[in-house]
Amino acid sequence: MSVEEAARLETIDLLDPAQRPSRPYALYQRLRERGPVVWLPGTGAWAITRHAAVRQALSDHEDFVPLPAAADGQRAGAMDVPARVEAVLGRELAPYLIRPYLRVIRHRIEERLLALAGRRQIDAIGQLVWPVVAAVAADLAHDEVPALPAGAVDADGPVRDRVAGQWSLDAAGEVLVDGLGNVLATLAVHPALWQELRADPGLVPKAVAECLRLEPPVHWVSRWSTRRVRLGDSAITLPMHARVLVVVASAYRDERHWPDPQALRPERLSAERLPTLAGPPGRFTLLGLYAEALIGVLLEHLAHLEPAGSGRLRICQAHQGHHELPLAFFPAPRSELLS
Repeated sequence: MSVEEAARLETIDLLDPAQRPSRPYALYQRLRERGPVVWLPGTGAWAITRHAAVRQALSDHEDFVPLPAAADGQRAGAMDVPARVEAVLGRELAPYLIRPYLRVIRHRIEERLLALAGRRQIDAIGQLVWPVVAAVAADLAHDEVPALPAGAVDADGPVRDRVAGQWSLDAAGEVLVDGLGNVLATLAVHPALWQELRADPGLVPKAVAECLRLEPPVHWVSRWSTRRVRLGDSAITLPMHARVLVVVASAYRDERHWPDPQALRPERLSAERLPTLAGPPGRFTLLGLYAEALIGVLLEHLAHLEPAGSGRLRICQAHQGHHELPLAFFPAPRSELLS
């Protein structure tokens, strides 16, 4: 590592989107090389970078808790990632609680494709993803959804309220859009995988999870240590009340855990249970379900898709996706929606 690179790591503020590269994975690799836990003076926080340490921090709900809102005013607020954002990524819901909504999601996707009939190039964010997410959110807000199974309640209250809140158009909605756009962008540059999925749609869950491992919407989540704690084999003991950035996007590409981490290899994921936490979102997370529905419908109607321009990235404090994602659609011969 050069002197300039070392100085850059000392001064970079990961809370400032203007300082984070649009492709920050080389930066995350340099952080991993320095250790599983790294102090970032420019950010005023510790960064947890390696897969094992990230998994431990996200699994430890006693030693690592969401950052208190009152901690150091504005800077703490900048580090805060709403719990609903994390629910989109990592909190699994029982499949029977979600199935009543899948028909609504697929209907809205098909509705948008019908509206786009005849167009061979679209902005996948503005013309497809955002309208679908907004329409489903409106359905949930106006009770235009199927009835849930009898007794579908849990400790948080009625399941419908819980799901509707997480799918509303707040920060969680932005993460949904970012994640769906990242999946589409990744599949568009891997035409061979698209053909594999058309031949075997059962591979979609693993393909979606692998796309989100390579291009996650959320790059880090914030935590606050409740006591002195050491992560794994780190030589560093975090102090009590340390502000921590758990850099999940770094963990997703950690060479110590993922063989050939830069490659798109859906077969690397277990068919029995897709990972959450320090793995990409599982199929019964909100983002996983939404992405599977979107790709499933597109596979029925597109022979293939490909990039139609450079687009424009959207880099926020903790998450990133696309402002614009121009894609070329090539309808399948028997598509009734896009022809």
